[in-house]
Amino acid sequence: MTIVAPDGQPHVVTLEAGADGESHRISSDTTASVRLIGSGLQTTFKGPSGRSDVQTCTVSADHQKMTCKGVLTDGAGHTASYVDVYDRM
Repeated sequence: MTIVAPDGQPHVVTLEAGADGESHRISSDTTASVRLIGSGLQTTFKGPSGRSDVQTCTVSADHQKMTCKGVLTDGAGHTASYVDVYDRM
């Protein structure tokens, strides 16, 4: 997926993993797992010190928009919910 930031800079994000819920190392200190949840895809990223990001993404019926709802955890008991909406270009 290519994300275009508000400043116009593109950022490419890729993750190759089976949707089997198994953790895969994506960097020296971070793992990711992916699994199907109904019609969505849930991705869990786990980093150092208990930090995590759990998001569930769904695609609109016309395949023009993807919405990801997630929760960031800092490992110290603090959480932040977020919603990202991506438009197909």
